[in-house]
Amino acid sequence: MSKEEASGGEEQQAKHVQDLETKLKQIQKELEVAETQYEKKLEEANNELKIKSEMCQKSEQCIEERDKVIKELEEKLEIKDEEVKTKLEEYFSKAMSDDKDSLIAKLMKRNILLEEKLETLKAKEADLNEAKTRQAEILTKVTSEKDSQIAQQKKKIFLLQDMLAKQIEEAKEKSEKEQKICRQEIEEANKACAQKIKEAQRDIEEKLQIARQTSVTTLGVTNKQVYVAMIELLTNLMEQAIAKNPSIQKMCQQMEGLALDVKEVKENQRKEKEPIVTPITAEAEEDSNDTGVSPYNIATLSKPLSDTNVEPYFDRPAEETGMTEMSKIVTTNAKDDKK
Repeated sequence: MSKEEASGGEEQQAKHVQDLETKLKQIQKELEVAETQYEKKLEEANNELKIKSEMCQKSEQCIEERDKVIKELEEKLEIKDEEVKTKLEEYFSKAMSDDKDSLIAKLMKRNILLEEKLETLKAKEADLNEAKTRQAEILTKVTSEKDSQIAQQKKKIFLLQDMLAKQIEEAKEKSEKEQKICRQEIEEANKACAQKIKEAQRDIEEKLQIARQTSVTTLGVTNKQVYVAMIELLTNLMEQAIAKNPSIQKMCQQMEGLALDVKEVKENQRKEKEPIVTPITAEAEEDSNDTGVSPYNIATLSKPLSDTNVEPYFDRPAEETGMTEMSKIVTTNAKDDKK
């Protein structure tokens, strides 16, 4: 068994050695192939390097040529720039010289025009100053004249006020005197009227007594005639009383004229903005109506004095005048006539 195992081990070792040899051969072949491939690749790389070096050389040459061309172009550009600059300087110098001449001519013309305008403006300023001085002098004269006129007008107004005050006082005194005289005359006229009325009543009563003694037919006619005669007597007495006192009408007319004059003076004072006179209020009118004197210390009579003092005597009650008996008689006679 040991021999067989030993022979078997040898065989296995031989196989293993053969296998290793085959593997070595294969590896050697592979190495050879790899070496050949490596050599090829090296050759290719060397070729490529050569090509690249050649290309680099060519590129360097191209760069050098390019630099040369650029330098040449730069030199040409510099030359052209200098030429252009010189040409531009020459052109601008010519243009400036031409423009300077034209500008100088224009400026000279403008200066001349401006000088002329300045002269005209100076003349206008002088005229304006003269006109201002003249206006100032005229205004001072006018204001002084106006002030003097205003002062004179004020003096006149004050004098007129004094005169009006005096006239008002005189008119007041005259009106008071005339009122007293008129009242006395009215009282006398009223007394005379009352006496005449009494006398007429007596005559009528006497006639009525006579008429009562007559027949009934004649009574109606006589009563009517007596009534008409009584009315005519009363109207005649009224007209006589008013006609006997023409001073009352004159006084009323004078007072109305004074009132109109006072109104005109007040309106003038208001227009001239002088001390304003207080207007007549309702309270002042009431006071004036109560006292018979206006608030301006003027005795104004809206109605004649004869109306205020005579009417009570004509409109007195029948008891005072004694007309009750006569009226009763007339009414009874009228009833009898109707029957």
